[in-house]
Order: sequence, then C-alpha cells, then structure tokens
Amino acid sequence: MNWVGPLARDFVPFATVDLMLHVSDKVEMDLKGLCHAALTSLAASRHVRIPRQETYQQLVSICATFLDLTNQYAFGGENIPRSSDEEVKIFCSCLVDCRNLGEALEKAGIYTKVFDNRGTLRGRREGEDVIFSMQTNIRKKNVTTLISDLFSLFFFYRFFSWIIATPLELHRFSLAHPRLVDEDLLVAITHCPIEFDAADNAIVFASDVLSRPIVRTHGEVAEVLCRAPFQFLSPEMRLPEWLESVFRRAMLNETEIPHIEHVAESLGQSVSTFRRRLEKHQVSFQGLLDKCRREMALGLLAQPHLTMEKIAAKLSFSDTSCFSRAFKVWTGNTPSAHRKMLNIKT
Repeated sequence: MNWVGPLARDFVPFATVDLMLHVSDKVEMDLKGLCHAALTSLAASRHVRIPRQETYQQLVSICATFLDLTNQYAFGGENIPRSSDEEVKIFCSCLVDCRNLGEALEKAGIYTKVFDNRGTLRGRREGEDVIFSMQTNIRKKNVTTLISDLFSLFFFYRFFSWIIATPLELHRFSLAHPRLVDEDLLVAITHCPIEFDAADNAIVFASDVLSRPIVRTHGEVAEVLCRAPFQFLSPEMRLPEWLESVFRRAMLNETEIPHIEHVAESLGQSVSTFRRRLEKHQVSFQGLLDKCRREMALGLLAQPHLTMEKIAAKLSFSDTSCFSRAFKVWTGNTPSAHRKMLNIKT
C-alpha cells in the first residue's frame, strides 16, 4: 500500500519514529536524502507538538518514504505487485457498504479471493475471539517483511475500528516471523502482546463488536485515506474524530449524547479551552454533532422497519418534530419526503 498523501494531524506517533530509526539503521535503508538527523532529534526530544508546519511536513514526507521503501525492500525480488492507491480505496469502499463489522470481515475475504493475488484475508470466530488473518505470498522472512506485515495488520485494526467508530479490544498481534526486531518497539505501537513464529499474520480481538453497524460513508473513506500514513498507523485519533466517535457511540447505544461541559470535564479542560481546541481544527461541537446526526439519520431512514419515533430517539431528539426540523435544515427535505424519494415503504 502506498501511504503518500497530505496529512493534517496535530500529534506525531513517536513509537513509529523509533521503529523507523531502528529499521533504517538495521538494514542500512536509504532515506533518499531526507533528513535522518531530524528524525533522531525529534525522537530524542519527545516534543509531542511540532511547532513549525514545514518541520511537520518534512516528517510526513520522511515517514511516507520510509513506508514506501520498506515495501520495496519487502517485495523486492518476489515479483509481487503492490496495492495501488486506487485498489486500496476500492477495497475500503466495498467494506463501508456492509451492514456491520462481521459482514465487512467476510467481504474482505471474498474481495481478496476474487480480485487480489497478493494474499488472502480471513476473519473467523473462535469462542469469544475474532481472528482476522492475513496470508501473503511473500516468502522472505526478514526485518522489512516483518514491518510491512505489522503495518498492514495495524492498518486493518485501525480501519475496522474507524468504520464502526469503536476501538477494537485487541488481545494480541500474531506475526508469521521470527523475533527480528526489539519487541518493545513493536509493543509501543500495538499496545498489546505480540506472538512471533505464528502460523499466520493476524490480529485477535473481542467478538462483541461483530454486530456493530458500519457508520462511515464513501466520502469519509476518500478523505481519510488521503491523510495516511498516520491516520491508521497511530493509535491516537484527532480531536474531531474522537469527538465524533463519542457521539456515534452514544447514538448506537441509545444513550444520552453528552453535553459539551461533560466532554470538556472528561478531558480535564474548561469549556472555553475545549472550544478553542476544536476551532484550531476549524470545527465546532454543534457542527460535529449535526454531522454525525445527519449521517446516522440517512442510514436509519433507509431501514424500513424503523419508525420516525425510533429514529428520533436514537438520534437523541426529544420528539419527531425536532428531528424533522433538523433534517430539513441538513438536507432540504423532511424525513418522510426523503423516504418517499428512496421508494421506502414503512
């Protein structure tokens, strides 16, 4: 996968920086003239915020090049084509069309069987666990193939968490590789145990999320993929994405949507400070809530068995009139008119 693309994040995943330094030194990887010294300085200083935009963009460029070079080393001599940006986008778009995570895992396996000769994906349930395995056609076992497989697994973990707006409860990463890299460096990224010399590359997580509905749209997929690599290679979310996940989780669980005072308090901040943090991302609390409600409403209205009363309750509106007024502001149509346009009979 090619992760090069524009990026708008506030935080740098230093665990990734440490791993980059370790691997590039171990295999004498050529960083193509990009500033290795800058990486060393960033890793040593542990400054979480990057004060200058040009410094941050340089780091993005270095990380993107590192991942690209890692894949070149991993695939070199194997005569296996790498996934293009368009192929990754099509794959991810197929998954957001699914009803829930369980269906998405099944479709991921079907997709690779039909369209992809680079390997196979498979999700299976074993007791209270889900094992999502990734078999590749790369025969080499070295540092760069290990890193390539690790980041691919981490991509799936983050992507699956993102499409259901709920972090997967990871139990372990399994790698079909010997222990070629300092385990502490890898655990700093995965935040869970790692099994080496496994039969397959796999992530193992709790099965209670399989019925979680997919809450993302095609537009969001296109937007989020162009912000790689850190969007899916860092465990942290941007503040707006984290807040959206709070809203979506409340609506999916049909619990009360927290007020801004409660969210700010949970972060140990005043409301004014929290508002300023959101403004730096050019968003607002109400704007993000409206965005989530609109997206959820469009999905719920497409389900004929749901009444307007049920949909309004799921979206935390006090009654159907409030929901109808809000929906008309968002779309220009009433919920009933929208359903009529879709030829949905209740």
